[in-house]
Amino acid sequence: MALEKNPSSFRDPSGYVFAFCGEIYRNIDRCYEEDYKYLEQSGLLQKLFDRELLVRHERVELSELHDQVNFAIIKPEKIAVITYPYEWSFSQLKNAALLTLEILALSLEHDIILKDASAYNVQFKGYKPVFIDTLSFTKYEEGQPWGGYKQFCEHFLAPLLLSHYRGAWYQPLLKVNVDGIPLPFTSSLLPIRSWFRSSALFHIHLHAKSISHYQNKSAKNSKIKNKVSKMNLLAMVNHLKNSIQNLTLNRSLKTEWQDYDRQTHYTLQEREKKTRTVLEFVNRVNPLTIWDLGANDGFFSRVVNAPHRIVLSMDSDPMAIEKNFSYTAQEKITTIYPLVFDATNPSPALGWANSERSRLIDRSSPDMIMALAVIHHLTITHNIPFGKVAEYMQSLAKWLIIEFVPEEDDKIKPLPDTAGKKLYNRQNFNKGFLDYFDLIEEKAVTNPGRSVLLLKRK
Repeated sequence: MALEKNPSSFRDPSGYVFAFCGEIYRNIDRCYEEDYKYLEQSGLLQKLFDRELLVRHERVELSELHDQVNFAIIKPEKIAVITYPYEWSFSQLKNAALLTLEILALSLEHDIILKDASAYNVQFKGYKPVFIDTLSFTKYEEGQPWGGYKQFCEHFLAPLLLSHYRGAWYQPLLKVNVDGIPLPFTSSLLPIRSWFRSSALFHIHLHAKSISHYQNKSAKNSKIKNKVSKMNLLAMVNHLKNSIQNLTLNRSLKTEWQDYDRQTHYTLQEREKKTRTVLEFVNRVNPLTIWDLGANDGFFSRVVNAPHRIVLSMDSDPMAIEKNFSYTAQEKITTIYPLVFDATNPSPALGWANSERSRLIDRSSPDMIMALAVIHHLTITHNIPFGKVAEYMQSLAKWLIIEFVPEEDDKIKPLPDTAGKKLYNRQNFNKGFLDYFDLIEEKAVTNPGRSVLLLKRK
């Protein structure tokens, strides 16, 4: 029986991730045997497991693959949802950066160092980041510089500094720069005052200048590397850690939905009725995975949260997702995943041969979609016909909870006079959605006006 290699792990010469009989494994090549044994014997591996910094794994024997294994096979603990840095909030990226630095500092204490510093080496268990690349560790030699330093600055520090100075809209640059935001480009975008911040000065501006300098040198000279003592390396790690801890998200540039939760759309009684209705519909179906589209601060994601259920709490507004994540972190919820996701422009497959970073639908299979107070924005603001929205949602999940906001609602009137607005009414909604779904039940949540519908794929 053949194994199925994961297309995102082909760059690692030490091994690869593969699927076999519906389970995920990692093959360790012979070239990594010495490093892996040292990692085990050093005590670092167990310490990372105990502190929940590294995803747990166990050595396994697969007799069916005996001829295809060089050294060993490990089976890592399953991550419920694979997410990518360009889908994270500012605080998620910040926490992932701090995790990477914490692991690096612990590794150096055991004479081990991280070979790289890719943001894709980190995943989340709800609010909590965890390192997933077991083969990223290698034995440290005195004087050895950190080979992942530049990558760390491009994957973590650059987008965090841009978000600190310029606002949350700069983080999606990671989507078009899957190998990290180039440092010379970052330096050009940061304001003059950033030169007076040590983290930006040393790790971005001067770092960018050194890159340009060595690019102009001969190949022979470019191979010259200065030795770095472990003490200086740890000092650099500590400086990066302190600098990143002090970074905050620039909130001066307002986004459309960041204060949505403070706006009054319902009376207290109406909000309670909508909450009861949504929870009743969800409990009737009891889905294992829900995509909450247009989740904003994640209120209804938290309403339907359950220990056995995964909720992807998604919104296109990065400031709303930042607030969403802060609630999730405060309550230490491990089953809700706040993500920046634009249903009108979903993240495509990216990377080499469009296969390294997959679409979200290839990483998560929802049983139910929740789309509360979203449809009017899709059809009016973005001019997407009801039928197109219904077709897309039907392709995602068997069940749909959707809220219809009538055309006379106060939130509809200020929307732009688009072609979609002229066609926005309940009759056209029914015509578009009931071609793809059966109506199971509908309940009014305002009197009269808004209603919540439970639909099932035809």
